[in-house]
Amino acid sequence: MLSLVSSPFVEIHLPSRKKPLIATTEEEIECWLEGDAFADQRERAKRDLAERRENWDAVDEFVGYSGAKTAETISFDHESRLVAALWAMPAHTLPAIAGKLHSIIMHGAPRLDTDDFPWPQVRSVLINLLGMCQPLATRAVGP
Repeated sequence: MLSLVSSPFVEIHLPSRKKPLIATTEEEIECWLEGDAFADQRERAKRDLAERRENWDAVDEFVGYSGAKTAETISFDHESRLVAALWAMPAHTLPAIAGKLHSIIMHGAPRLDTDDFPWPQVRSVLINLLGMCQPLATRAVGP
């Protein structure tokens, strides 16, 4: 399976560090590999980064990751504005209150199936509100 990261990178190994550093730009490479002692390693890292960026760009164009990521960001921004407008509007009916509560669940819960407090209780309140929204003739009649 193909996996893309947000940008290409190279690992930089320095004698003074146990773990490699990650560089995603030429500026980072130059910062971490400054001086004459690292000239060869610096140039090799820049070439590797350029090659990886070229390969990443080709795969990205084929897969469409950047375009999809941009569309996702635009969609999220639009959704956030709509949700903010919904929460700012006063609710005058039970269905409107239920809609606002539903949006809180959809945007606030870490996962829709979470059992952590207060999400099961909030879902229960939503179910109660939705039951109150049904016409009287279709409500279940208890014993």
